[in-house]
This record gives sequence, C-alpha cells and structure tokens, in this order.
Amino acid sequence: LCKSKYWEKTWFVETDDEILGILKANFSDEINKAVLIPYSDGATSIIDLHQKELEGRFIFSSIDSIPGKIYELMDKGKQVEFARSCGLTMAKSFEFPLNIEYPIDDIPYPCIGKPIVSCEGDKKDIKKIANRTELTGYLKMLKDKGYTRILIQEYLQIEKEYDVEGFVTEKESIYFCNEKVRTWPNVGGPTAYAFSVNDENLNHEMDKIVSRLKEIEYNGLFDVEIFKVNGRFLFNEINWRNSAVCFAARQSGVNYPLYWYYSVTGQNYELTDAKRYQVYAMNELLDFQHVKTREISFGKWLGQLKRSEAKAYYDKNDPAPLKHRLKMFLRRRGL
Repeated sequence: LCKSKYWEKTWFVETDDEILGILKANFSDEINKAVLIPYSDGATSIIDLHQKELEGRFIFSSIDSIPGKIYELMDKGKQVEFARSCGLTMAKSFEFPLNIEYPIDDIPYPCIGKPIVSCEGDKKDIKKIANRTELTGYLKMLKDKGYTRILIQEYLQIEKEYDVEGFVTEKESIYFCNEKVRTWPNVGGPTAYAFSVNDENLNHEMDKIVSRLKEIEYNGLFDVEIFKVNGRFLFNEINWRNSAVCFAARQSGVNYPLYWYYSVTGQNYELTDAKRYQVYAMNELLDFQHVKTREISFGKWLGQLKRSEAKAYYDKNDPAPLKHRLKMFLRRRGL
C-alpha cells in the first residue's frame, strides 16, 4: 500500500500502540481536523479507546462518542446480543476461557474455533474442528500461543456467504453487497473472489442492521458478514472499520469511504446508487492460492481474473503496488 502514488507521505509502526504517537506528532497542527479511516481491528480499537486524546484534532468512527464502545462490541459474545437486537440470529456459540479446565462433552461436531475479539487474534487461527480430540489439541495450541479465551461455534452448512460494506451516520447510509465465491483459507479466510448482488431479502436484513446502527448512534464505516443457511439469513459478525473488499464497491462507483469523509467534513456530495450494475471482484494474489493447491485450473482462474472488473492489486492508473509485491515474491524465491 505504501507504494501507491496517491500518498504524500507514509509512516510505519511496529505495534498499534505507536499509532497515537504518530498522529499527535504529525497531525495535531492541521487547520482542519484530520479524518481517520482504520483498515485493521487493532487500529480501530486504539482509536476508539483513546477518543478523549484525539477528539480535539481528529474525526473518527464512534458509537455515541463513548470511548471503548466500539471495542466492547468487537467481542463476539456482545455481537450475539447485537444480532438479536437487529432481529437476526447467529450460529450457536460457546465461549471458552483457556486458563481453567473446560468441559467439552456437549460441543456439537463439527464446529468452528475463532478468536472472540478480532484484534486479539489472527484469522489463521480460525479452524474447523471435527471431533473432541481435534478440539483438545486446538485449545492447547491456542493456549500455547498466549490466547486466554476462544469462541466455539456450530459448523453451518452454508448455502451462500455475503460481505456487506458501507457507512452510516445519523442522517444517511449506503452499503454494497458481495456474494463470496471463494475465500482463502477456505474456512474463515477473507474474500478472494466475489460478485456484487442486489437481493431484496438480503437488503431487508441489512436495513435492520443499519437501523440498529443508527439507533445506537454509530457514525462510521462497517463491514458485515452474513450467511444464508437453509434459506435463512444468519448474522456472522460486524467489523467496525473499512472492508478489505472496498475495491469492489469503489469500482462500481459506490466509494463509501469517500462519501463518509464528505459527510463528516460537511462537504456537498451525491450518493451513487449501490445497485447500478454487477461487479466481479478478485483479490488476485490471494485467490491464486486456489490454483497452487489445484482446487481450480489455471485456465479457469485466468478467465475469472479477466472477468473481474475490480482487482485488489492491479490498477492501470497506479501500478507501483502490484509491481512491488511481485518483486518481493520473486526475491523470496531467489529469482
């Protein structure tokens, strides 16, 4: 990302805790408040927990301007309550503290294990578990990694999986829906290949979520995952930040982070219709893993790549990021 021609200057941090120092040192004297758009859960939580230190000089997402409220709702257990308040349901969930002996006899198999709070863990640690033996080994592995708690959910036979991203303020909102074709890794991984959809029933469920976000006075970007199981929509999770699939929405003309920026800075703008036309989107380097593992042929993948108007890396107007990534790839292999 840092190679993009659109940046005037970039800074690097080793940990999320260093973000505050960078912001205060470089942006405290701006004539107008700088707008913060985090694209990771760690950055989101740092900003949310330190609102009082930042609010005088910065504009950022918040829930009713209450410090720590977004961080609180990153907790998957709290998101069960959030889903219910929207009139939606989630998969059956069990929270396991890893510092005590835990009963594991009543867990339905297969199941999924995942971090309770996204910023406390790694997507790579999301795992499908087939039986008690696997669960015991999984919990031990997580404990050795330093986890203190984990969420176990029933494994669902998912018909369709959606990623919905957008923004909401007190007065307005917009969102963009993607149906996932592939993720990587296959279980719990981010979107690798998808296409946009305009499903009235899905929109009805999303409208419930947006209404609830307005009720709790959320102002910011969001990324919602929804499953379709046995013909019903189930809420999986909400991320209180920009989405990794934002490039698909932007390609369609629904540049929702820009709209939110205009909204919170008091600028005039016109929302683009989110249902204008269907867009195929691919995170090309991530999705190529399916070719490497022989899940799909190179020819089929190449055809889908050509079909994808939205790409995570390739942009003819800004080619440096992809070139740099490919150089890194070749260098690691001694080429």
